Amino acid sequence: MKAGKTARSVAYDNPYRDLADVESEDKRYVYSGVGGVSLVTCEPVVAHRKGQAELFATIALSDREAPAPEMKKLLLAYAEALSDSSECVQK
Repeated sequence: MKAGKTARSVAYDNPYRDLADVESEDKRYVYSGVGGVSLVTCEPVVAHRKGQAELFATIALSDREAPAPEMKKLLLAYAEALSDSSECVQK
């Protein structure tokens, strides 16, 4: 993704799903009962940048809805796992 994208704008890039019912105060993630989007931070922050790209984790349910708090837990756990992975730092 180009730098400057927000989780909400990434969520709205999918015209068939409303993934953005709830937005965090820091605007790093949005979620609803059908999915969510979270900005993923790779450490060290400077080393992971490849140009001005940003990494977002996206989760979307195809034909079901889950309780929004459970979707939030799943989304944040997924984003944290990506952030902690050795693949997060782009070379």
